[in-house]
Amino acid sequence: MPTVIVYTKGPFKDDGFPPAELLNLVQDGKILRVIVGLDFDMVAPHDLSEADAAAQAAKLAALQRKVVSATPALSKAAVLRFQAMPYMGLTVNEAQLRSLLKNPAVRSIREEGVHKAHLDHSTEVIRVDKLWEPPINLTGEGQTVVVIDSGSYHPAMIDESRIVDGACFSRPSVPVMGGTTWPMFCNHWGSWFGCRSACKDYDFHPVTGWPAPKLGKEEGKFCPSGYGKTGREALIYSEFCSHGSHVATIAAGDTPRDNPTLRGVAPKAKVIRMQVFHILYDWERVIGFGNWRDFDQTRLLHTGPSATDIDILGALERVYNLRHRYNIAAVNMSLGSSCSHPNCWPWMDHCDRRIPAYSDIIGKLTDFGIAVVIAAGNGARRHGDGVVGPPGCVEKAVTVGSTRIFLPPDVPTDDVLSGFSDHSEVVDLLAPGGANFAPNLGINAGIPHPSGDPRYARYPGTSMAAPHVAGAFAVLKEFRPSATVEELETALRCTGEPVARSDISRNRIDLRSAYQFLKDGLTDCNMPDHHPGAPEWLPRHRWF
Repeated sequence: MPTVIVYTKGPFKDDGFPPAELLNLVQDGKILRVIVGLDFDMVAPHDLSEADAAAQAAKLAALQRKVVSATPALSKAAVLRFQAMPYMGLTVNEAQLRSLLKNPAVRSIREEGVHKAHLDHSTEVIRVDKLWEPPINLTGEGQTVVVIDSGSYHPAMIDESRIVDGACFSRPSVPVMGGTTWPMFCNHWGSWFGCRSACKDYDFHPVTGWPAPKLGKEEGKFCPSGYGKTGREALIYSEFCSHGSHVATIAAGDTPRDNPTLRGVAPKAKVIRMQVFHILYDWERVIGFGNWRDFDQTRLLHTGPSATDIDILGALERVYNLRHRYNIAAVNMSLGSSCSHPNCWPWMDHCDRRIPAYSDIIGKLTDFGIAVVIAAGNGARRHGDGVVGPPGCVEKAVTVGSTRIFLPPDVPTDDVLSGFSDHSEVVDLLAPGGANFAPNLGINAGIPHPSGDPRYARYPGTSMAAPHVAGAFAVLKEFRPSATVEELETALRCTGEPVARSDISRNRIDLRSAYQFLKDGLTDCNMPDHHPGAPEWLPRHRWF
């Protein structure tokens, strides 16, 4: 799905696309899901007293109601109101969009985008194993990692007692055909597909607009709506859901009885699992038939799973609302935009002015002390170096690229950038993610299976690199609970092994060195001035 932004008021106005470009998407009776930014100067709720935060929330809700009521014939079911940031998700037709464009209370309008999902040896590479044992004993205990992904379920590596919360924001209901809203169809980057929520009890319900998220730790399990499936359909659900379980066990999995060489980065950390992905179907095989026909496996894996901006933003807002309930060290988002339309291509620089809603909520989480770790993306072979896609291009995100990992004795070194890994000055850190898209060269971690038995697989990608860093924040935060995101990130940036490509160098994380950096009370890398004519090279224990 293309991403088009129109700024109508405020400091972002000059960065927007012409309104005509957005209006073209609602011609001939079409309707559209958009993210609407409001002209509301919001103070982060954690910086206010309880009474002042409540008063601000009431003012924001009043402004949201005012904008909705001023938009002609806008159904209540077509409105999603965010509470921790001045944005709304709306389903609009042409007349409603034109009304919003003229409304002085509206600052920005952006079409909702779609995002794709992108340990034994790797934990030795980043030297976190040196922190697990006495006398240091750092395992992430007392900290919590949030995994926003396709759900997770692997009790052999993450015991259910360590799952403390969760939610399902898989709500792909979108408007189609003749000005109506039908939750079983979605526009996936210009092509129509059937959509199926992964949330329990959402399947086939004739609900318009956005249903409320399903809250609770059971809702974040892999594909609750796939329970009870058998045969080939069960396998398709398992393939769809394995990504989130694989990511979660890299970040926080403990050693399973049947695989003693595996252990995640923060094996004692608690986990909050958020399901945001939905499944795509071949819609042409649905019209005129009484039941759904799944894609064959190749087609399913090519097109799905997918997640919408509104669901991802909803999950991030939920994390922010849980900030006082749990000691959340990091959020992991192994996902990113990937499409052929110019408006959702990766950016050469930070993209906060292009995706302000992400910038808003990621900024709030970071300022409160919660790192938002995002995979850089796997498109380097397609578009080359120098760019990173959204939402990893947000300035306060901790954006993670991938280094190759080989199984000894095949290759003597691990510290080379993965050929698929997006790499630019926007990337903050590197971590092991695999050599290429060959299964035997990926990161070994847990995946679910319809039988309920634990399974393990090697997957490559920046999706696998990011949870190494999310787990690293939990381990370091156990040692220094009061540290800010910037302080912990500085420790990781100033240590580790420098890896370069295209004259851009970043450090592959080294937890043992980062721990020592914090223990010694260091606060910066003491990097000497960079010579303007030399390539940007990052020596060990230095940051530019």
